Amino acid sequence: MHLKNASFLLPLCLLMACSARNETSPGAGRLSAEQVLASADSVSFSSDITDINSASRKIVRTADFRCRVSDVFSATTELERLVKSTGGIVQESRMVNEGNSTQDVYYKPDSLRQVQTYTTTAYLTLRVPAASLDSVTNAIPQLSAFVEQRSLSQSDVTLQYLANALKNKTAIATAKPMELAKKTADAIQAGNYDESRKETRIDRSIENLQLLNNANYATVTVAFFQPERVNSTIIINPDYFTKPTYGMQFMLAISRGWDLLRSMLLVCITIWPLWLLVVLCIVLYKKYKRPAVVKA
Repeated sequence: MHLKNASFLLPLCLLMACSARNETSPGAGRLSAEQVLASADSVSFSSDITDINSASRKIVRTADFRCRVSDVFSATTELERLVKSTGGIVQESRMVNEGNSTQDVYYKPDSLRQVQTYTTTAYLTLRVPAASLDSVTNAIPQLSAFVEQRSLSQSDVTLQYLANALKNKTAIATAKPMELAKKTADAIQAGNYDESRKETRIDRSIENLQLLNNANYATVTVAFFQPERVNSTIIINPDYFTKPTYGMQFMLAISRGWDLLRSMLLVCITIWPLWLLVVLCIVLYKKYKRPAVVKA
């Protein structure tokens, strides 16, 4: 009976042990902010940094491509999958359809055919481990039908990194003399100076962390575009639905005729001085007209 109960409790004990190990294991790899900053101020190198090809040099690599592909979506998906498989990340992936021209042609009395030409372009920003940069840059032309632009560059930031690290080491070494100087100087001024000095050290360490991040992960920007395509859509004809009916056109014609007659009447009334002058001229003409002489 005891053996039976023991065999029943064994899986439960194993499950509890695994749970306890999972709860404690995440803390084993955690680092404090101070430890992370300290790692950015290391001045020791695994090899001679005076060698231009030294593995200890901090090299920031970037690549830029603009390529024509047969299908933007397929090429983008394949490249994203490749980057993730190398341990990199897709920092940005944006796809847009850029319209080139639009034309509406007759289709039916109540509808039009809208013909639009467009070009699909995908813009990607990728962060790739430096060791896998060559694999990614070699794979991009294989996904493309035509490479319009290819640019590779690298920048050596070793001396910039070393300068920040040495400045921080010097600042730590002068900490004790500064403590002694505070006792005789103004307390507020000394406190402000000490705070500024600490912020400067932190800024240098953060800058070194950024340099290490850029050196460990190369930045690749890619623009995939495909040949111009045509999109045809049937849309309504607004002129057809806004055109008035025959009865409404008849009523509008009567209304416009009446408006025209009224306008003419108003014009005739407006030029009444002209009519008065014409009547006066006719009266004077008849009054002073000489009678015709009749010969015998």
